Amino acid sequence: MLKAPAFLDQEAGAALGRLASLPEEALRGQVLGTVFAVRQYHWLKHYAIHPPRRPTRERVRPARGLPRSTRLSRPVDSTATLCDDGAFLVNGHRIGELAPEQDRGVRFCMGVHTGAASREFRVSDVPGSGDDVDYVVGVLLEIRGLEIVRSCDA
Repeated sequence: MLKAPAFLDQEAGAALGRLASLPEEALRGQVLGTVFAVRQYHWLKHYAIHPPRRPTRERVRPARGLPRSTRLSRPVDSTATLCDDGAFLVNGHRIGELAPEQDRGVRFCMGVHTGAASREFRVSDVPGSGDDVDYVVGVLLEIRGLEIVRSCDA
């Protein structure tokens, strides 16, 4: 059986001791921060090895022209995570520098447990003003973060 060097055991023990002495709320924050940092690392590593999903080749109908009753959903094979710098990573593409309303729209559309929660929804359900919603829906349709389930006439 291999034994780790003594200095590594001491460092790891000291780090664990510091963590154990933290108040519960601080410890919870530290653990969550670590979990999400590892998740982001694996996401970035995956797309460094495997190319991102290509944007749709066919012309996506501009979101501005979509009736508000159009039904959308997040495809089951789409990936999304929020980066520590505030950018959204969707299907291997980075969506950064969003206005707060656009940020809320992306969170709603791509949410698995929140927002649309992976269920079908209408364009009118996406939070934000008309232009912000059009932008978010258009970008997500282009990079296959969303798909049109059923297009309805206005």
